[in-house]
Amino acid sequence: MENNISTRHHTIPQFYLNSFAVKVKNGYSINIYNKDRLHSFSNLVEKIGYIKDFNNIQIEGIKTDIFEKLHNEIYEKNFSKKYFEIIRKIEKYNQIENNCYNCMSIDFYKSEDSCCLNFEDKKYISYLLAYFIYRGRKLRKAAEEFREKIKLIQSDLYRAKGYENKEEINNKIEKQIGTKEDIKIEQLISLFKGKDLNDLAKILYNHQWIIAYNNTEKLLYTSDNGHALDTAIENERSVGYDTYGNIIMFPINSRICILMYDQKMFQKRIVDMSFINLNILQVKSINHEIVFDGINEIYSKDGDWEDLREYYQKNKIPKGHKPYGVY
Repeated sequence: MENNISTRHHTIPQFYLNSFAVKVKNGYSINIYNKDRLHSFSNLVEKIGYIKDFNNIQIEGIKTDIFEKLHNEIYEKNFSKKYFEIIRKIEKYNQIENNCYNCMSIDFYKSEDSCCLNFEDKKYISYLLAYFIYRGRKLRKAAEEFREKIKLIQSDLYRAKGYENKEEINNKIEKQIGTKEDIKIEQLISLFKGKDLNDLAKILYNHQWIIAYNNTEKLLYTSDNGHALDTAIENERSVGYDTYGNIIMFPINSRICILMYDQKMFQKRIVDMSFINLNILQVKSINHEIVFDGINEIYSKDGDWEDLREYYQKNKIPKGHKPYGVY
C-alpha cells in the first residue's frame, strides 16, 4: 500500500510554477538559480520545488498522504482554473490599455470587458496567496523552531526541579507540547479548518492593491516562497503581513505582479485595484525582493540571471542566505 503513496510534495503548486516555465514535450521546463550554491540550471517543474513526504503523516504507525490528496482535491483543482482566468483577464486589459494609450476616446475603459479585476477576483487572489503561505515551508519551519524554543525552556525548568534523565524529560515535554509529528498534523488540520486561512486572506484583501504589468524585456522572477515581503520604513524589513508600512509583491506570472500596500500607511496615495505598467527599474526592484525572500531557489522563464548576480555582488549577500521570518 505504501508504494502508492505520493512523496514529492510541492510547497508551491505546480500550476503556479508552470506560469514561469516553458511548455516542452514532456512537461514544463523552468530555469532555477540555487541560492545555496550560487548555481543556475534548468529542470522540469515536476522535478523541483518539492520536499519529500512534506505532507505525509503517520496514523497508528501507517504512513498516509491523505493531506496531500486533500490539497489537490480541495484547493489546487479549484484554484488553478480561476488562476488562469485571472491571467487572461489582466492580459486582455493590458492589450486594450496599450492600444488606447494615445486615443482621445475613453469608451474602451467604460466597457465591462475592459475592467481589469473586480473585488471577487481580489478575494480569490487573497485566498490563493494565503494558501501558498500556509502550505509553504516557511510556516512549517517557524512552527518547528517555536517548538524547539519551548522545549529548551521546559528542559531547563525540569532540570532546575532536579530531573536528570533526558528520556524522562523528553517524554514529559512531548506530552505537554506534542511531538514534531503532532505539530505537523495540527498545522495541516488548521489549513483545512479554514479559520487561519480566512484570517490571513482578510489581511491581504484589506491592503491597497496595484495590478502591475511588465511590458519590458526583463521578466519577473518568482521563488520557492512565491512572493516577497518588504517595508516602506527606512532601514527596516517587514516581519509580518499586518506590520505597519509593509508591501507584499506577488508575481502571478513573468509579466504580472500584484503589489499589496498596507492601507494604514498608503490609503491616501494609492487607489485600490489600479493598473500600472512597470518600467525596467521597477521590474528589477521587484526581482530583488523576490530574490531576497526566496528560501533556496529562484525561478525564471528565460534564465536571465545577470541582474541577480549583480544584486548579490553589490549587496554582498552571502552564499546560502535565508530570508527573514514571517511572524
